[in-house]
Amino acid sequence: MEQTSSIRKVKQRDLELILGVLKGQIGEMYFGDIKKEVDDICAGKAIGFVAEMNGTITGYVCCRKRVEVAYLETIAVKPRYQGKGFGRRLLEEAIETIKKEYPDIKVLNVITDTDAHKTIGFYLKNGFEISGYVSDEFIFGVRQAHLVKIIR
Repeated sequence: MEQTSSIRKVKQRDLELILGVLKGQIGEMYFGDIKKEVDDICAGKAIGFVAEMNGTITGYVCCRKRVEVAYLETIAVKPRYQGKGFGRRLLEEAIETIKKEYPDIKVLNVITDTDAHKTIGFYLKNGFEISGYVSDEFIFGVRQAHLVKIIR
């Protein structure tokens, strides 16, 4: 059986499946934030896509315009689908959409914990550069890396 994959815009009905992608990868205390992301995507206030393989959601991305830059809020791929290009394709689709919808945006920013080596590796492999570090920004005692990608 041939496997087919695709990237499509997030729909409201995708929320529970998106939470399934994120389960075990982010704390469930953030699921309310993900619900708000999905609501905002559906209301046109954010950009979001899901990756699918044979009708199963395998990944999710959400970006948002913030002042003069875009911010990558969430990107995740189910562990069994990681390393197969879904994250890269989600990121590319988000960047292309940012370029079309916000032609003045030149930069995509993201923040992640400094001990998330695999995540940082993904960003570096996809053209991001580390622009700085900060402690206690989201969680007291946790150090984060700020990364930036020039998209124009």
